[in-house]
Amino acid sequence: NKIATLDIIIADSKPIKANTKHNNPKNPNRKFDKSLKIRRNPMASLSYYSYLKQPFAEKKKDFSWFWGFRTHVLLSREGIPLIEVTLPNKYTDSKTAKSLLKKLTRIYGQKKGRIFIGDAGYDDRELYNFIVEKLKAEPFIPLNERNKHPDKTFGPNGLPLCNAGLEMKFTGIAREPH
Repeated sequence: NKIATLDIIIADSKPIKANTKHNNPKNPNRKFDKSLKIRRNPMASLSYYSYLKQPFAEKKKDFSWFWGFRTHVLLSREGIPLIEVTLPNKYTDSKTAKSLLKKLTRIYGQKKGRIFIGDAGYDDRELYNFIVEKLKAEPFIPLNERNKHPDKTFGPNGLPLCNAGLEMKFTGIAREPH
């Protein structure tokens, strides 16, 4: 009798605030410069935490900046943590998930047809390709609409249209003195 099944793998991450005076909203000298290293927790990095305002959430997210870390975990369908790592905030979910999935296959073995479930933070072409081609698994990840650009519309001459509906033709770069 197995405790955890490995046919479905769920990825998630959670922010962890560092113990520093720069996370205190009452501190007038808070630092919000990503290039800095804070003295009390030099490994911590600056990032944001997004959340839906309750109880009247209308899909409008609020953001709060904090210094800290992010813990990343791969879970079984039963909710049992299989692989976990805590890193500074500067590491993205998709890049970290790739290394966690490699570690998962080293420890638990390769299983064809495995299902990978993640939120929009894992929407990355490189991660999709890795899951499908290397792991022979099926990803279920919602598209991240933030980085999507609207399709360009073209006029009768094959040139892109501006917002006013006029065709735009490239005629070089004009450099004017300031």
